[in-house]
Amino acid sequence: MNELEEFRPKMIAIVSGKGGSGKTMVATLVALCLAKSAGNPPVILIDADTATAGLSYYLGIRVVRNIRRGLANLVLAPKSNSQDQATDAMRILEPLKHEVERRNLDVKFLPAGDHRRLMREPSGDLALPAVVHNLLLGLQDLTDAWIVVDCRGGIDGESLAVCEAADDILMIAEPDTTSFQASRHVVEALSDNDLAHKLRGFIINKAFEDPNVVARNGASTFGAQFLGAIPFDLDATRAFLVGDIPRTDTLIAAHTEHALSRLYPNVVESPWPRVWESSDYNSLGLLTRESSVGGTAIAFVIVAFGATALLGGRQSNLMEQVFLGFLMVLGVLGSLEPARRLLGGVLRIYARIFTFGSRKRRYKS
Repeated sequence: MNELEEFRPKMIAIVSGKGGSGKTMVATLVALCLAKSAGNPPVILIDADTATAGLSYYLGIRVVRNIRRGLANLVLAPKSNSQDQATDAMRILEPLKHEVERRNLDVKFLPAGDHRRLMREPSGDLALPAVVHNLLLGLQDLTDAWIVVDCRGGIDGESLAVCEAADDILMIAEPDTTSFQASRHVVEALSDNDLAHKLRGFIINKAFEDPNVVARNGASTFGAQFLGAIPFDLDATRAFLVGDIPRTDTLIAAHTEHALSRLYPNVVESPWPRVWESSDYNSLGLLTRESSVGGTAIAFVIVAFGATALLGGRQSNLMEQVFLGFLMVLGVLGSLEPARRLLGGVLRIYARIFTFGSRKRRYKS
């Protein structure tokens, strides 16, 4: 692919093997990252999940003003052709508020609309997937914007119709076995419909541990490029629950941008050095019950040793008493997870400063 071809705005279908993978938030961040890329191109974000309308309900809390008209209303409208429907779509696009407005990014949103009507009313002579497919193609012909389409979790006729209309397919997967198997099913469905060649890569979302093993297995199983991993981000989860879009300088946004920079290196710049290395994922390891009990036991031994030495029969000088008291306090703090995280965070900051200084000295030399 030459550079001119890559700079051409495209339609990207965002898919996942199952619901709950974080695809909706990643799709939103993909749109924002493209909008803040070189030249600040216009971006249209579309909710194509006419079953649950998850993206519409998410953005409808705080970010867009009206989600009642959208894709469902367009496919049910009695228009003669897809170009007329695309023209109507351009009229009802909702601009994203929040940080997008402050940074003057041109991101507009097409909600799923009144998707419940699709269960009650027919969509005309064509089946719903065909109508969605034609509408997207008409919209792509009508605008020079990047188009990011959030598909339904899993794979169905509408998702396949979106993938057929799209230029590229991006898959979001979680590192657990269930998500991995569901993602493989999506790839098989794409292959059965001669769409696997459009799968440009996959992203591992909500990674708790070093994702390299999952990335290697995914690359061989999915037959697609591993674009990057997104660490589990509790702040992003909180933002999703209240309908906020994470800022573009947050952990999840930086890793989404990094993945896009690998997919479109001439369009999106990597946010290095904000991207995690393999060792950084150690701080996200889940605290097991055995680990908690073991840490408490070690702390108890330290406290008991310090108390025995401090209250024992022999006399100790002031410095020894201070040291033993400090040892006891350290033992108590060692049993507390917040204290361990605080100390680990301080050490990690120091390590990064030291590493950055070493790289800078090597660069100068």
